[in-house]
Amino acid sequence: MMPQATYVGRRTPEDGRLEWEKPAQTLHNLVRAVSDPWPGAFGFVGTSKFIVWKSRVRTDLPAAKTGHRAFRRAAGWSPVAKGRWKS
Repeated sequence: MMPQATYVGRRTPEDGRLEWEKPAQTLHNLVRAVSDPWPGAFGFVGTSKFIVWKSRVRTDLPAAKTGHRAFRRAAGWSPVAKGRWKS
């Protein structure tokens, strides 16, 4: 028996929006799915949009609170909470 085909609507840039309430593995999978050649996964810090091209899930650290995230910059990791960069 042949499997049935399924259809999905056209992908839009909004499909790459990171929803921080979702589990880390789900966000990581989204980043991988919409990376190059797609427009990339994205989020906001305040009103500034940023694009995430690579990610990884750290299993060697304690889990962060939902909605808290950390970004790697040239100077190292920058944790972000409630939309503001921490120094």
